[in-house]
Amino acid sequence: MSSEPPALDNSVDGGGHRTLREGRMVAGHHPDGEASRLTRRESARQSRKRKKMYLETLEDKVQKLSFEVNRMKEYAATGLSLESLDQETRNNVNQLRTALASDTTPSVELFSLVGTLLVRLGSNGVERRVGIEKDLEQLPELFISPVNMLLFWLNERRIGPFSYGSESGPASRAPPDPDSEATKANDSHAQDVKKNWKELEEQLDLTDEQKTQLQQIEEMIDQEKQQTLSCLRAIEHMKRALSIRAYSMQKCVENLRGMLSPAQAARVVLWLYDQASAKDEMEQIEQELFPGVTMASSANSATQQSIHREQTMQSARDNMLSMNDSDSPPGEELEEESGSSHSDVAQFGTF
Repeated sequence: MSSEPPALDNSVDGGGHRTLREGRMVAGHHPDGEASRLTRRESARQSRKRKKMYLETLEDKVQKLSFEVNRMKEYAATGLSLESLDQETRNNVNQLRTALASDTTPSVELFSLVGTLLVRLGSNGVERRVGIEKDLEQLPELFISPVNMLLFWLNERRIGPFSYGSESGPASRAPPDPDSEATKANDSHAQDVKKNWKELEEQLDLTDEQKTQLQQIEEMIDQEKQQTLSCLRAIEHMKRALSIRAYSMQKCVENLRGMLSPAQAARVVLWLYDQASAKDEMEQIEQELFPGVTMASSANSATQQSIHREQTMQSARDNMLSMNDSDSPPGEELEEESGSSHSDVAQFGTF
């Protein structure tokens, strides 16, 4: 009798377990599993490619924006004309047209060119911001001459021709902040001005009546300074409000670009540029959108009103200076005009 163990028939009893075991071992080589693996690999490769393109786009955009900011700083310092800035924009437009006409231009490059052009064409474009800041810096000098600025300062410091009033001065006037950097910087200059005025005062030999009249002018200048400050604050308020609106509008344009392919966005941006380049038509569009508040029409009306108001104010000043009674208070006409000036500031602030 043989002692050898019975042979196992894998094809009958153990075959099922063997088959399952082998099935688990070779499941990855199943045709469907191989296709799924290749799909996942390709998807991961495309994802890495898109991330790389996105990073390259961001790096390119940062580089272009940095270049734009530095170039605009140079423009602001050298005072290049708007025509030069327009020429730069036209150069960008031509680059975009050329890239769009070529079938070999990568989408990343189109996307970058569109982004660069939107920076220029948008309300928050670098050129526009440089121009706004430059114009706003010039506003005080345009509306307030250097001599008038000096008179405001002399009146604020109560020196020079305005050193004859009472120590308290007008109740509406707040003394300059002694701790402010500007006040500290001007302290030395104020001492020089006092000395210079003393030397001139000896030559003028002012009478007591003239000194009293200077006190009256001091009060008038203080009122004008307060009104001017209100106007400048209104301008600053409107600047911030319009900047917020410009930023919101820029986001709308960015969203419009985001829903389009790079080629579609390029065509839309070029179309918008061409449509907005017609100056006469854009002036008509402005009048249609904002009737009665365009800068030209408002400026003409405001100028006529200002001329009439200034003539009335000048008459009141002449009458006050010609008064023989030095103790008389300013005329009622001046007070009425001062109230009118307050209402003008309110209207200006709500423009």
